[in-house]
Amino acid sequence: MSSRRPFELEVGESVEVGGGAFVTRRRRGELLVRHEGHEVSDVAPAVHDSDGVFVVPLGGWFVALGQESSRLLRWSARLADIAVHDLPRISFEGKYDPGGFFQAEFFPVPDERVLVGTEESIALVHRDQGALWTYVHADVTVHVEAVTEHAVVLLSKYDRSTLDLDSGRFVTSEPVEWS
Repeated sequence: MSSRRPFELEVGESVEVGGGAFVTRRRRGELLVRHEGHEVSDVAPAVHDSDGVFVVPLGGWFVALGQESSRLLRWSARLADIAVHDLPRISFEGKYDPGGFFQAEFFPVPDERVLVGTEESIALVHRDQGALWTYVHADVTVHVEAVTEHAVVLLSKYDRSTLDLDSGRFVTSEPVEWS
C-alpha cells in the first residue's frame, strides 16, 4: 500500500475532506471543520502560523498533524467532533534545531484505518475508534518502507523490522548491510 500525500494547509486555506465536509486552517494551529451546517474546531498545540499542517482526506474523515506537533487530530462525520491522539515526536523546544528531522507519512489501509509514521513513532488510527496502537521506535533514521495487508515494514540505518499491522506487535528484525 502506498503512502498518501497530505495537503499542507497554510493559514486561511481550506480543503474538502469528503462527504461535503471542509477543513479550514486558522491562526495558532486551529482547524475548523464545516459539515452539513455544523462547525467544530480544535487546536494543534505547538503549531506556529509559519508551520505546515498536514491534512489527509480519507473519504468522509481525515487526520491532521502539525509539522512539529505531537497532537494528531481526527474527524469523521460519524463522530461529528474532532478527536485527539498524542503521538511521541522529537522535541527541540528551547534547544538548537538542526532541521530536517521532522517527518510525517500517511498510509491508508483497509477497514477505515490509516497508518501514521513520524520521526519517533508509528500509530494505526481507526476512523471511529481512534488510535488502535502506537509503536515508539525513538530512532530518527526509521521510516516506513512498506505496508502490506498484514504487516508494516520499517527500515532504519541499522535494521529492517516487521510489525503486525493489526496489533502493532514486533514480529521480526534483521540487520541491514549497506554496500
